[in-house]
Amino acid sequence: MITVLFEYKLEKKYLEDFKARLKKSASSKFQSEPSNIGMNFMQREDDQFYYINLFIKYRNVEEYEERTKFERSQDEWNETWFSDDLTHELLSVTIWKDFSPMS
Repeated sequence: MITVLFEYKLEKKYLEDFKARLKKSASSKFQSEPSNIGMNFMQREDDQFYYINLFIKYRNVEEYEERTKFERSQDEWNETWFSDDLTHELLSVTIWKDFSPMS
């Protein structure tokens, strides 16, 4: 299993816009197989910004890549996450492989 970490930064005044983009992404029109098998969000803030970490779990890298290819083939997805009117900054995307030292 893998976890893909997306790290975002946005001005506090744009939190509702960011949430709206996330909700739009959950629309049934963006459902596919394969899809993620879990998702978590974490947030921290300072005086001006929110930093949002989105953790998405997949069975393996191949399923993540296939899902990403599907997303990027959708014009509306690209408008939501990669348009010129973005109110957030994607700081990084990191793929983490699950590791259990006890097994």
